[in-house]
Amino acid sequence: MKRLLLLLIISALMFSCENSNENTDSDKKKTKMEFNKDDYERDIIAIKSLIDSISSVDNDYNVVGRKLIDDIIEFANNYPYGENVVDFLFTAAKTANGIGEYRESVKILDKIINKYPGYPNIKEVLFLKAFTYDENLNNKEKAKDAYLKIIQEFPKDPLASESKILLENLYLSDKELIEKYKANN
Repeated sequence: MKRLLLLLIISALMFSCENSNENTDSDKKKTKMEFNKDDYERDIIAIKSLIDSISSVDNDYNVVGRKLIDDIIEFANNYPYGENVVDFLFTAAKTANGIGEYRESVKILDKIINKYPGYPNIKEVLFLKAFTYDENLNNKEKAKDAYLKIIQEFPKDPLASESKILLENLYLSDKELIEKYKANN
């Protein structure tokens, strides 16, 4: 009888813990979908202020840039469907490029491509990714794939034309590029 009673008590405790965890998970999901509008607006103002201050002569571009990237990533995690999140992420990617954090830039660009494919500036996102692989990370194969994606998805866009030119020259050395330029002029 004692064993049965003990078993019932343990079962009841386990069941109450499972319900407690379900409530916690539910609360977490609810928190991500519903957020404090004042906090959201405060965070937007703080990020816009950082964006405005990044080009100030008095600021260290790398330090302010790193803070901006970190703040935007935190903002995107807190408000994944906020009104400004994708534009801010694109700003973070460009900033990462500007401070020489190319892998971070590509990581952010991939997040935009994968999570927000309907973003109106997706062509520019794809192009920055291709160009970063090409010029900064010297990964010609990934650059080629990214350029081809632009050409395939946006064939009539000026960025597709630019991508075709860059793709044609992707594997040429500096010397070969100079010779090609001389031959065309």
